[in-house]
Amino acid sequence: YLSVMAPAELSVVEVAANKNDDFQRIDPNIMGTADTRIPLIQVVGLARPGKNTLRIKTVDQRQNPFRIIGVYMCATCDTESKVTGAMESPKEPADFLVETAVDMVPPPKASAVSDNSSRRRPIQILALGGSNTWGAFLPDRYRAYPWLIGEAFNNGDSNQVDNVAMRATGADYPSLCLESMIPNAADKNYDVILFDFVLNGTNGFSLLLKRLRERYPDAVLVYVHIWNILSLAREESSGKSPGTIGLNLDLDWVWAWKRKNNSLGDSFNPNGDGITRKCPREICDGSVVEQLTIDAGGYIYKFPIPETPKQALLNGTFGPDWQHLSQKGHELLARGILDVLSEAEDDIFKPKRLGSFGLGDQCYQWFADGNIPIGYTGGALFNLIARDTARDPNFAKWVLEMDMENGGSLTFESKFDIPVPIGLSYMSKQEGSEYTIVEVSMMSTHDDPKQQKAMKIDPNYNLSGPSTHITVYSHVGWAAPGMNTLHVKTIDRRKYPFRVVGIFLCGHCAESGDMGNGALSSVEGRG
Repeated sequence: YLSVMAPAELSVVEVAANKNDDFQRIDPNIMGTADTRIPLIQVVGLARPGKNTLRIKTVDQRQNPFRIIGVYMCATCDTESKVTGAMESPKEPADFLVETAVDMVPPPKASAVSDNSSRRRPIQILALGGSNTWGAFLPDRYRAYPWLIGEAFNNGDSNQVDNVAMRATGADYPSLCLESMIPNAADKNYDVILFDFVLNGTNGFSLLLKRLRERYPDAVLVYVHIWNILSLAREESSGKSPGTIGLNLDLDWVWAWKRKNNSLGDSFNPNGDGITRKCPREICDGSVVEQLTIDAGGYIYKFPIPETPKQALLNGTFGPDWQHLSQKGHELLARGILDVLSEAEDDIFKPKRLGSFGLGDQCYQWFADGNIPIGYTGGALFNLIARDTARDPNFAKWVLEMDMENGGSLTFESKFDIPVPIGLSYMSKQEGSEYTIVEVSMMSTHDDPKQQKAMKIDPNYNLSGPSTHITVYSHVGWAAPGMNTLHVKTIDRRKYPFRVVGIFLCGHCAESGDMGNGALSSVEGRG
């Protein structure tokens, strides 16, 4: 097995060589130095002719699992004395077996599920968030943590989970489109709601919490804080990120807030935005997100972060892109969330009231599936990640690229009987400033057509992650009952066209007078 002395991060186990033998304890944290892992050998019994099985159980779970790298059987070794190089030898012969998973990560179990059979019933789970919650880059995205939690509660059945997370998208989308996102939303209720949004996705967070509580007043809310190495790591001497200088494990990586005693940031906000400069998002302080969740009666789960980025890379929690969780990472995350949910057993299983969506919402969105449900001219459907889609058909980012020369239009219907605000959703990226700048004007086509004031949209905005493409939206006008048309015209042509991913009509916003803080720009009045 592998051994490391400091920090003592490898799980301690007990091993029994046969079902009648006592377990013997193995602590791998006894050799080597910090960040250095070495292989060790421990004699645990005698192998008899034929099939043998070794039983292993965790007795002290730590950050990383117990890691086995080999099983050795030596016919010439003296079992009556200590074998040179071995940590310990058995005093008596014992049967020898190998019976364990390769990564030694036990499957998630729902300690929150009561043994009282009268309380057991299918648990309905809703998951909101970004690419990790969606399951990006897993061999099977349906093994992402929301489905693992669903299986743990529902005897291996994950059909009670609605995972409506959206890649490259923050809280602004569900804050406006909650009703439209949920399958069979009219009568669907939930016992547990999981949501994962960090700095780059906090626009609209407060409005989303408000709408969740209005519709699902009794659901158990859990804010899941997931960090990633790509965003948080910095090369010690230069201060540059992995995205700038490459994913090189041999470099001296430190967390951004630990470089040169910089204590302003943390795993939510690595650069301390909002402290040293104006906050580029609705919320730049993780403690604010946590307090809002607690005030809404929710729980907090923060995925544990090791001392250094290199430890996070070596323990196999993240995939090769340093950004998305590996299958092991999802399993560990699911187990941690289940521990939190064990504190809320009574609330999980009790009957739930179903509240109201208010006037609700009506959202047209094609980012995930490429199906455009509205009329348009001057646009072409384009997959931003076609190379990845070739490997996994479920993984795509579909945008409608507007003609940079002649512009185009988007025509859609509003089901509402009052004017409602329109959120136009599009791709944003700051670094390079290569997105075409456009002017958008709104015209309703009902009995009294009226041209609304045109507004300029500059997609080169993403202040918090300037090299990352994300979806954002602008409040571009008011949709009248019936058919409406948005006209898009180029005013500053650049390398990439204006890329539209959706149109959001928010009746709840018109009713409450609150469109949240997600919109990058806003028009005044109702046209």
